Amino acid sequence: MALTRSQARKLSQELDLVQSGELPSDPVGGSTEPQRGNFPRESCEQSRERPVAEPTGAISVEREDDMAPLDQSERAATLSPVAESWSELSRVDRETLIREQREDLSIKALMESVNLEKRKECFFFEKAGLLYRSYTNAQGRKYEQLLVPQKYRRQLLELAHENAWAGHLGIKKSKARVSLQFYWPKCWKDIEDFVRSCDTCQRAGKSTDKWKAPMKLVPIITEPFRRLVIDIVGPLPESRQGCRYILTALCVATKFPEAIPLKELNSPHVVDALLSIFARVGFPSEIQCDNGSVFTSCLTSTFMDKCGIKVVHSSIHHPQSNPVERMHSVLKRILRALCYEHKCDWEACIPPAMFALRSAPHESTGFSPAELVYGRSLRTPLQMLRESWEGFDEDPNVVAYVLDLLQRLGKRKIWWKAT
Repeated sequence: MALTRSQARKLSQELDLVQSGELPSDPVGGSTEPQRGNFPRESCEQSRERPVAEPTGAISVEREDDMAPLDQSERAATLSPVAESWSELSRVDRETLIREQREDLSIKALMESVNLEKRKECFFFEKAGLLYRSYTNAQGRKYEQLLVPQKYRRQLLELAHENAWAGHLGIKKSKARVSLQFYWPKCWKDIEDFVRSCDTCQRAGKSTDKWKAPMKLVPIITEPFRRLVIDIVGPLPESRQGCRYILTALCVATKFPEAIPLKELNSPHVVDALLSIFARVGFPSEIQCDNGSVFTSCLTSTFMDKCGIKVVHSSIHHPQSNPVERMHSVLKRILRALCYEHKCDWEACIPPAMFALRSAPHESTGFSPAELVYGRSLRTPLQMLRESWEGFDEDPNVVAYVLDLLQRLGKRKIWWKAT
């Protein structure tokens, strides 16, 4: 029987403990199999009968033991963006990385083949002793990718996919996230194998949406947050703060998502949640929503009218006409994965889930939502790792940063309109 990656890693750790003498191989009066996290030991028959995943719209929790209250320090460590893999990789200094790059056989073979293959879209170069790959994608965007030695690749993939702030996203977005910073030979295949064998993703399930023919093009909206689509997710299992619903909002132009937990599904709570969003992004000129009572009530209608917002209602019994519905399936899957892996309630997982969606390139635009809104990519754990490895200390002045920002925004607007 084949083992998943997490099971193989756990078995290897147990064997190391047995060999070091820290774990008895045959404890008296106990089981020969150590406990795994908070999961009780089960028989083989029970494990085979229990379904591995529950790929439904609900965010379910099987046992109350897994959701035991966490103190502040435990919660911070659980959802920290620099946990586990980061701690080990950050110990690698620049001199060590330079030496590992020179000694790595796969990188050495790659560098030897550079002279044999003249490719216009990529080439390799050295900067301050480190080896990089300069790559230009189909949209004309250039990247400087740091070459990663063999011994660090698995931990880097864990940081890019299994980290709480990575969101256990799919193969395409994991590839896009890694390619922004790093490269190594056959990295695409390594990423595909890693994501497909992720134990948490298999348990959380994947979207059951079937492929549909492309819909008719709509007029392009070039101003961020000028048009929003909103909807409600729920009811969900009650969180520790008493919330059971989520108000979601999506910018049609940039695909920038928002998610606000709600304790009750009524118009006052919805209006308060919308105000918290408008305080950050400004008042939109148009909002699309369904015909739910919280969106058609007198209070909500009056609020929209006073704010100068035009309300467009989606077709009845046709949720596909609301673009935010697609985000719901992705958000639910991320929350299921994080709740299962980190044993915390869904409300605590919303910030890292939003970070994962905002920092990953969107397939319809080719840019991450944060890049279209802020004009720069968010500083992710992968970028933090690269900065730690490179050891560069760049501190541009304000004028240079503003000029560079305006140039980047202009280029992104041109590329965005072209796509």
